[in-house]
Amino acid sequence: WYLDENIRRHIRSPRTNLKDDETFIESNKMHAINGYMYANLNGLNMEVGDKVYWYLMGMGNDVDIHTAHWHGHSVEYKLGGGPHRTDVYELFPATFQTVKMRPQYPGTWLLHCHVTDHIKGGMEAK
Repeated sequence: WYLDENIRRHIRSPRTNLKDDETFIESNKMHAINGYMYANLNGLNMEVGDKVYWYLMGMGNDVDIHTAHWHGHSVEYKLGGGPHRTDVYELFPATFQTVKMRPQYPGTWLLHCHVTDHIKGGMEAK
């Protein structure tokens, strides 16, 4: 109902079948981290040396592949027995992973998805 209400309020003369238009559909898709977009997620504060666990979950359909990327830091995860270290973790739909981080450098760092549409759609945090 939000979409119908926004069309009614903000488009003076909406054309017939507007909600079936591919471009219009794509323009209304947003991508978030914990429900927040464009670096508005608060509470991701940590100290150098803290043991931090990130609980990652991929949602969506077959085209919603995400690549969580931590700038300035890396994470450790276990897959197939041994630990692996990376600064980008790929998430496929309906998958999840817990990764561990020990921040080494102070500052404000970007966390985002490397998929271009997701960056444009707001999938980033600091």
